Amino acid sequence: MSVIARSHVKRIKKLTDAVVSVRSYDHGAHTVTRTSDISGILDRWRSIKNATLTEVVPGEHWKYRIHSNAYGDIYAYDFQERQAKEAAANAAPSPAPAAKSTPAPAPTPR
Repeated sequence: MSVIARSHVKRIKKLTDAVVSVRSYDHGAHTVTRTSDISGILDRWRSIKNATLTEVVPGEHWKYRIHSNAYGDIYAYDFQERQAKEAAANAAPSPAPAAKSTPAPAPTPR
């Protein structure tokens, strides 16, 4: 993970070109929004001194934090589509384990 400085214009340009989906949390309004528009987020990030923008997976996933009640994730892929694919892969039935043959119990003497 690496923090992106406000002055690092090339990295910010790469981010804006790569953005496909943004998941934003705003606890003040009690909402979670999904969008592909990043301009408003970057404007708020630039205007607030303590706001951070961090690259989690190079070229694919970033996190931003405007303040404790406004933060989110920025993706270079469709987050909902990938989440659905992962859920489908996890829900796929796994092969049944081979039945173990156990010896028959010995007859009891009478």
